[in-house]
Amino acid sequence: NNMPVPTQFDYNNEYFMNGQNIGNSLWGFRNVTIAYPEVLSAISAINNKIIQTKHIMNGQNIANAIYSLQSLSDSYIEIKDILASIAFKIVVSDAQLSGLDVAMVLYGLKSKDCT
Repeated sequence: NNMPVPTQFDYNNEYFMNGQNIGNSLWGFRNVTIAYPEVLSAISAINNKIIQTKHIMNGQNIANAIYSLQSLSDSYIEIKDILASIAFKIVVSDAQLSGLDVAMVLYGLKSKDCT
């Protein structure tokens, strides 16, 4: 792979996560039930990328991201942090959520304490 390494931070370039990348990267966690340290480290790394990017998430991206965290307890700060980052992305997005998007978000939050 001969992709050039970015030499400066350009938050709009292809090397930073867009909304689809965020949703897809978290999708793999949807059946993870045990928050091993490695899982939490991966979640933190993805969260750092979410914070760095200025890309806007659409309804499906938002739904996939939150749905994917359904099995992980929010008793871990890493889970609370990533939920907060996604919540910020929702606030700055002008996306219209479909009925399916709303259902997926609610299902993803069903086991969260959210306090």
